[in-house]
Amino acid sequence: MANKKDNRSLWKRVKETIQTIKPVEPGSYKARSLSIEAQRDNALNWLSNQPHSEIKKVEFGAEVPGHLINDKEFAAKLHERFGTEVAEKIIPLEVRRSTEYQASTADSYQFLNAALQHDERSLQLEVKDHDKSFSHEDKQHAIDTVRRMGSDEALQFIASLGQGVGADPQEFMEDSLDRDLGYGAGDYTNEAQRHALNALSNSMLGDKEFLLGLDKLGVELKNIPQHVKESDLLMRDCLAQSPAFFEVASPRFRSEQVVFEQAMKNMESHPEQAAANYSAADKRLRETPENFLTAHRASMGGISPKDVPDSIRNNKDVIEELLQQSPDGLRFASRELRRDKQFITDMTDKYKIDVSRDTLIKDREVALNLTRTDSVRLDQLPESLQADRGFVLNVVRLNGEQLKYASSDMQDDFEVALMAAKQGHLEGCSERLRNDPYIVSKAMEADPKAIEQASAELRDSDAFGLLAVRADPSTVEALSERLRNSIEVAQAVIETDPAYAQFLGEDTRAKLIANLGQADREEYVYQFTEGQHDAASRAMSKGFEGMRATVEREALESSAPYAEAESYELSAQELAELRLNKVLSSESLTTQTDIAAWLDHYKVENYTINSDLTVDVQGDVDLKNKYTGDEFATDEYVGEQLSHTVIPLKLSHIPFQFRKVDGNFDISNNGYDEDYMNVVGWRSLKGTPTEVGGIFDCSFNSNLSSLENGPQSVSGDYVISYTEVQDLSHVPELGGKIVAWGLPHLKEQVAITNERNTLSIGTAKASTLCEKINQARQEQGLPPVPPAPQKASPQVAAAPMLKQTKTFKI
Repeated sequence: MANKKDNRSLWKRVKETIQTIKPVEPGSYKARSLSIEAQRDNALNWLSNQPHSEIKKVEFGAEVPGHLINDKEFAAKLHERFGTEVAEKIIPLEVRRSTEYQASTADSYQFLNAALQHDERSLQLEVKDHDKSFSHEDKQHAIDTVRRMGSDEALQFIASLGQGVGADPQEFMEDSLDRDLGYGAGDYTNEAQRHALNALSNSMLGDKEFLLGLDKLGVELKNIPQHVKESDLLMRDCLAQSPAFFEVASPRFRSEQVVFEQAMKNMESHPEQAAANYSAADKRLRETPENFLTAHRASMGGISPKDVPDSIRNNKDVIEELLQQSPDGLRFASRELRRDKQFITDMTDKYKIDVSRDTLIKDREVALNLTRTDSVRLDQLPESLQADRGFVLNVVRLNGEQLKYASSDMQDDFEVALMAAKQGHLEGCSERLRNDPYIVSKAMEADPKAIEQASAELRDSDAFGLLAVRADPSTVEALSERLRNSIEVAQAVIETDPAYAQFLGEDTRAKLIANLGQADREEYVYQFTEGQHDAASRAMSKGFEGMRATVEREALESSAPYAEAESYELSAQELAELRLNKVLSSESLTTQTDIAAWLDHYKVENYTINSDLTVDVQGDVDLKNKYTGDEFATDEYVGEQLSHTVIPLKLSHIPFQFRKVDGNFDISNNGYDEDYMNVVGWRSLKGTPTEVGGIFDCSFNSNLSSLENGPQSVSGDYVISYTEVQDLSHVPELGGKIVAWGLPHLKEQVAITNERNTLSIGTAKASTLCEKINQARQEQGLPPVPPAPQKASPQVAAAPMLKQTKTFKI
C-alpha cells in the first residue's frame, strides 16, 4: 500500500508540473484542482502567455479568482513578474496597502536604508550600515517606521530622500555606482519617494494639507499612490491651491470643463505647468478653441504644437488670433493651412499693411511666409538671406520645391536636402545627394515618383525599384531596362495595377505575350489595334503565371544536383522543396511570396507584409534556438586532435526587415555550445524590428559582438547576456532594464539617457557626474543638461535632480 500511495503522490506531482508548464485558465476546474502553490505558478504562467496587447488593457487579469488576488504571496510574485503598473490593475487596494505586500515588493536601497537609519536615530541607537542586504523583517521594519510618522516628520523624511542617504550625497552616489545598481540620481529619488509615499497611512495620504506640503517641497506628485490620484474630491480640493494636481489626477477628472478652468487660474508664475496641464487634459477639452487660447496665454506660448489637436491647427480664426499676439503664432498652423497661399498673403498684408513689398521681402519672418506660398522664389530674396543657411533650411522645411532656386552649396547640403526630400522633392538636390540612398528613400516615402529624379545607379537598384513600383506602378517607366525586365518588378507591377504592364521591358512583354492562351492573345491583339493600351496591357498581364512558372522551373532545375540528367523532370513537390530551401538559405528576400514562406516556416503568426517589404507582427516572434534544416560538415578540436563532424545549422540571420512587433522578439540561443571551425552562428541584429512592444532577447549568441542595426525602441527589457558585445553604443530607448550577464568584453560601465546617448561614467562621484554628462553630450553635439529647478520650504530644500538622465541595471 505504501508503494501505491507513494506512486500516486508522484503522479499527482507530475500532473501538476505538466499543467503548470502548459498553463490553464486560472478559474477553470483544472486550475482549481491544483495545490495553492501550483495555482499561483499556473496563474502567473497563464497571464505571461497572454499577448502584449492584452496586458495593456484595463480588464487584464479579470480571470484570476478572488482567493488568488487576495493571496499576498501571489500578489508579490505578480508584482515581481509584471511590475507596479500591472499589479495595481489586478491586486486589490487592501492587499497592496498591507505591510507584508509592500515589504515583498520594496527594492529601493535608498528608501530602505534611510527609513532604518531614521528609526535608529529617533531611538538614539547606533546607526548601522544597511547597504549590504535587507531581510524581509528589515523591509517590514522600514515600512512600519514610515507608517508611524507624523505629518511634519513624514514631509521632512520624504524630502530628505531627494538628497541621498546619509550626510554625504557624493559618498552615496559613489557607493551606488560601485554596487552597479544602474540608477541615476533623479531616478533614485523618484523610486525612494514612491516607496515612502506608498508606505504612509491612508489617513495621511487623504490629508489635503499633507499633499500640498509635498508639492511645496518639490516632491514629484506622480509618485503619489494611484488610489489617491483617483480620489476626485481630494484632487479638487488640492487643485484649488496648486495647479500641479491636475496633471496627475484621473482621466475622468481631467475631462471636466470646470476643473480645466480651475487648472488654468492664477498661472502667471507657472507657465510650464499651464502647458503641462493643457497637454494632460482630455482631447475634447483641448479641441475647444477657447480652452486652447486660454492655455496658450497662461503658458506664455509654451504649448508644444504636437499637443494641439488638428481641429485647432486648421482653425483660421485661432491662428489669426495667435498672429495678433506674435508672428511665431503661425507655428501652430497645420501644414495644409500654411500652404494656403491666400490665407498667408492675407495675414501678411493685414499685419504689415504700411510696409512696402520690397521692405517686406527683407523682413525675415515675412520673407519666410512668402517663400512658403511660392509668392516669392528663394533666388529673388536678398543675397544675405540666400546665404543664411538657417533661413534657407527653414524655407525648404516649409516648401521643399524652393530648393530648386537655392545656391549649389545649399543644394549639396545634406540636412537642407533632407528637408526637401521628406516632402518628396529631389529635383533641387545635387547629383551627389540624388545618389544618396537615405535621401532618396525619404523622398520616396513622401512621393514614390521621386524615383524619377534619383540617380541612374539607384534607378537600377532592386530594392528601390521594387519599393517604387509597389507604391506606384507608373514609376516603372523611370527604372533601368534591367529592372523593367525583372520578374520581381513585373510581378509587383501586375499585382498592383496590370494597366502599367505596357511599360515593362521589351523582353518581359514578349514573354508575357508568348504565354497567353488563344483567347487572351486575341483579346490583346484587338485592344492593341484599337489603341486601347490600358486594356491591352491588362490582357497581356494574364500571361504572367505561365511566364513565372517557366522562369522558376528553369532556375531551379539548373541548380538541382541532378541537373545533368536532361531527361529528369522535377515533380511539383520537389519544386516546392527546392523553392523553400532557396528561401531559407537566401541572404536577402525581395518578394512578398518568399517572405511569407520564410515566416510560415518559422511559425510566425499574425504578420503583415508592407509594401516596402517590411513586416509588422501583432503578438510575439519566437526565433529562439531555430534550425534551418540544413547540415554543415565541419571540424572541432577534441583535446589537441581535430575531429570531423556534421552538425545541423542554426538560424543565423533575418533576410528581410521586421518593422514593428507588438509583443516580445526572441532570437536567443542561436549560437553553438561547442567551438566548431567555419561555423559562425548569429552575428548581426540586421533585420530585427525597429520597434518592440515587449522584451527583446538576443542572448546566448556567442558571435554577436555589436548591437548595431538593432531596435530603436523596446518597451520591455533588453536582454543581451552571454554574447560578445563590447559596448552599449547602440542601445535603444527602453521601457525596461538591460539584462547583461556574462559579457566578458564589456569594457566599461555606461549610463543610457532617454535621448539614446551612451555616456561612460565609470565610478564618478555625484559632484562630477553632471560635469561628465555635459562633457559627453558636448562631444556628441548635444546641448548641456540643465539643472532641475529647486523648490524650497522653511523646513527643507529639495536637492537638484538630473531628471534628463535615466540609467539602467546592467
